[in-house]
Amino acid sequence: MKRVLLTGAAGFVGSHVLKHLIDNTDWKIVCLIRLNHAGDANRLADIQNNPRVTFVYHDLKYTIHEDLRERIGQIDYILHLAANSHVDRSITQPKEFFEDNVMGAVTILEYMRLHMPNARMINFSTDEVYGAAPEGYKYKETDPFSPSNPYSASKACQSMAAISYFKTYDLDIINTYTMNIFGPDQNKEK
Repeated sequence: MKRVLLTGAAGFVGSHVLKHLIDNTDWKIVCLIRLNHAGDANRLADIQNNPRVTFVYHDLKYTIHEDLRERIGQIDYILHLAANSHVDRSITQPKEFFEDNVMGAVTILEYMRLHMPNARMINFSTDEVYGAAPEGYKYKETDPFSPSNPYSASKACQSMAAISYFKTYDLDIINTYTMNIFGPDQNKEK
């Protein structure tokens, strides 16, 4: 049975990924969450007692210490979705976005490098790292980044950190550049 570490499971997208994993796999899921304005425990109410799901509370700005590593256990996949994602707030609180998105990713990358080097990580980024697309143009993964606000800049830094760990440490890391996502349980600020 596979084991997955899902960061940001109490967030809008993370909670939907969690429900998808529960419904479509037999995997054990360790949810690394921080409850704040974006992480809402109400999204997880119907999952609280699922025996395949373990909730671990931690702020990714800080190192994953030994006790926390033991609670997480051996992992096959890391799905890194934890992020601060509201563009307007990034303009008024840019430092918070760089701390959460860049340092949060580096914390997970270091955890992977030091303790789970054989895991596969999927790092969820955003198409906004490329900036506004000219009419009719579809960005390619190899196009240069051109972020236009602190949120997209922090996600560009997060993506580049993941690429650097892939190249430097030969870790199995995939970046995704997803467009805007909307649906049930979305944060009201969106």
